[in-house]
Amino acid sequence: MSELDDLVRNRRFEEIHEARQQVNHDKRELDDAIAAGQLSDSLARRLYQRSVNRYVQELEPILNPPRGENEPDKSSIYWTEVKIGTIHLPDGDAVTVEGLLEYLNLEEEIEVQIVANSQGSYYEVPSTEVQTVAVQPPWRLLHPAFRAANPARAGVGTESDPTKQSDVYTIKRDPEEYDEPKTDSIPKPK
Repeated sequence: MSELDDLVRNRRFEEIHEARQQVNHDKRELDDAIAAGQLSDSLARRLYQRSVNRYVQELEPILNPPRGENEPDKSSIYWTEVKIGTIHLPDGDAVTVEGLLEYLNLEEEIEVQIVANSQGSYYEVPSTEVQTVAVQPPWRLLHPAFRAANPARAGVGTESDPTKQSDVYTIKRDPEEYDEPKTDSIPKPK
């Protein structure tokens, strides 16, 4: 691998690491804002989903590398197979999200049509009407998406060396061993 390739790869890993740190920061800020009554749970979920989306989008080129026409699919199981969670809809259906790709494609609000009975007063005949309601992905889906992205990140070799102040990234070639950090590696900008 050339110096330029190392530079590009290290910069990609830095961007992934920064996106992950931003999700953690955003979650703390959102929790504080909810606790202080400054933010609704609904808006907090929407903002957290966007933050996790940015992190997953940083991982996309690694988890779902581009391939040529006749090349086999090299997608990570985290990209297509790992169950993230299920959203139970008010119409009785459920949406199961499998893989970070499906998570990225998940809308912030899922519109569902339900049949509602309405009755003006007790002596009126009830009528049914179709209403459209919006359902947001619950926290129990958003948190697992972030948790699925973390081992996916580790599995492709974006672990940083916590003993180094410069946060030099090492490239994992084999799941059981890491390369030793190079002394001439480019340190993370401050």
